[in-house]
Amino acid sequence: MENKSAVARIFIGSVLIIIGILYFLSNTGLIEFSVTRFIFSWKTILMVIGAAIIVNSQRKTLGFIFLLTGAAAWIASGFGLNFWEFVFPIVLLALGAYIIFKQKNNDGKTAYGPYGKGPEIQRDRIDDVAIFGGGKKFIISDNFKGGDITAIFGGSEIDLRQCTLAEGDNLLDVFMVFGGSDIIVPKDWNVNVDVISIFGGFSNKIVFQVNSDSIDKSKTLIIKGLVIFGGGEVKVF
Repeated sequence: MENKSAVARIFIGSVLIIIGILYFLSNTGLIEFSVTRFIFSWKTILMVIGAAIIVNSQRKTLGFIFLLTGAAAWIASGFGLNFWEFVFPIVLLALGAYIIFKQKNNDGKTAYGPYGKGPEIQRDRIDDVAIFGGGKKFIISDNFKGGDITAIFGGSEIDLRQCTLAEGDNLLDVFMVFGGSDIIVPKDWNVNVDVISIFGGFSNKIVFQVNSDSIDKSKTLIIKGLVIFGGGEVKVF
């Protein structure tokens, strides 16, 4: 898991270094402007985001959607086709199918729980998708094992205070673009945040709010993933 995170950081760092070098060379007139126009195109940015998701996230399908959308847009422009007429509808279909597939098992009844009102979802793994929206969800589990949280132009608040963490390491993968999510955990949880942020941030407030002696070190929630122009935090109440 640590090797995977290191690969992701090397990949993203290398991309930023290459972009910086090309931008510098363009400003000095050593390379043609067309090169930097390619690098800073939204098509290329989509491809880079897709590659970063594939490298550092469990959401390989979403990563390939971003990557192939950027590539298809370049191919369409090369053949003189209009992206919005020929490619964009296919992208919408792919994203729609992805959202339906990810959300099909996420139904939870709305009820008044000990911490407020909202959907109560009884499941050992969470799979939350918030796109152009979001809300608060209460997760109930006696053996919580992590899961996935996706926020794109939206966000959510995930309350895990009614959960018991499973033994060993449990991975919670986050992916946020122009969005964010807050995660509320019990005070005795051991949480390790290893999220790569680009023009954003993801913080762990537990280290400032909880006495380390009260944390159960035999169980760990590892939060990994990618945040781009977004953010979030882990906190306790």
